[in-house]
Amino acid sequence: EDCWYFLRVAGTFKERAGFHGCQMPEQLLGRIVLSSSNPGDVVMDPFAGSCTTLTVAKKKGRQFLGFEMSKEYVKLGNKRIDLASEGDDLEGSPEPKASAPATHSSKARRVKNAPRLERDFPLFMDLPEMATESDGIVEAFAKSNRGFSVDRIVADPILNEDFQHQCERRDIPGTPAERNRFLFRLRKSGRLKKAGIQTNKRTSFDWDHMDPFLFASEIAWKRVSELYANAGLDEILCDPRLATQFDDAATSLAEGYSPLEYRWAALKLRKQGSTGRRRAETMSMKKFAKKEWRALDDLDFGHLDRTPALYALRTKDDVLYAGETSNLRSRLKLQVAEEAIGKWPSDVNKPSGLSLAIREVETIGDSRLARQSHLLKLYRPKWNLNDFLAM
Repeated sequence: EDCWYFLRVAGTFKERAGFHGCQMPEQLLGRIVLSSSNPGDVVMDPFAGSCTTLTVAKKKGRQFLGFEMSKEYVKLGNKRIDLASEGDDLEGSPEPKASAPATHSSKARRVKNAPRLERDFPLFMDLPEMATESDGIVEAFAKSNRGFSVDRIVADPILNEDFQHQCERRDIPGTPAERNRFLFRLRKSGRLKKAGIQTNKRTSFDWDHMDPFLFASEIAWKRVSELYANAGLDEILCDPRLATQFDDAATSLAEGYSPLEYRWAALKLRKQGSTGRRRAETMSMKKFAKKEWRALDDLDFGHLDRTPALYALRTKDDVLYAGETSNLRSRLKLQVAEEAIGKWPSDVNKPSGLSLAIREVETIGDSRLARQSHLLKLYRPKWNLNDFLAM
């Protein structure tokens, strides 16, 4: 055919940047960039707008140049470009028409979906009688979601309390944890989308905002998971008891933030984990492996630079944590200063011989989680999640 078919980037699409009304699909611009340029060529967009063209050019290994009159679009567009890295996948489906599943009768869809749901969510099937309450759960979500996604409703204690209240008004059986699990199941089956419930409000905490407590969310996630037979993140957030333990663990390591912030940081780590591993395949960390370990007692926090950096922390016997931060001084004061050590997990008794390996970098934004992924493979630290998606 001589026509290309691409869906417009609607407000509910994951690739929606949210600051420009006419954002173009990355797959459309990707097709144009690939067909009209070679790696290393310069791609120019005289009307940059949401910076989709420039973001795609960066992902596809092109140089790029853009022009834009709006200072606000320039600021937000540059942030979007900074988050992209060469080799990243383009958002969306490359063949939207081919990617749409065939539509069958609702009865056929229910029969077809049942075994898939049971396979994908074995832990969510613990209350069979709730299967008759699908319409009530959908209604409760529609009344309480305020335009937000299922992830936000489950992760936000305030919104989830409203959801549970709506369930109780409809006499939905089960505990809050069971209702939350069933809500995930309904989303997976497509029931919420079919009901036409709007989920166009975004929950957005950028990486710089989360940097002071990102490590705390990761460690808390790992600790609670290990306490409950390697429970996944959804299982932790669905169960208010486990979620509270997660909040307490994160707060003990980096206090001063809300439960939603700690939980959303964990969700963002999981979402970006696979991207980080893909990015890691294109870089080498041999130099870091040869870094000299500096005794923690010799570290002068006041003279540390406020610079992006990679770091690893170890005792005489084990590497405890490996991470990346946009502000080295702030992160290390939060994590390894004397007052912080007293809040460490109980499996480290009277830590001695603590040392750090540090490598300052120009930025961590262009390869988010990729270098950290390398460090996890190199050291297998005790406190890190060595595989975000497995959790």
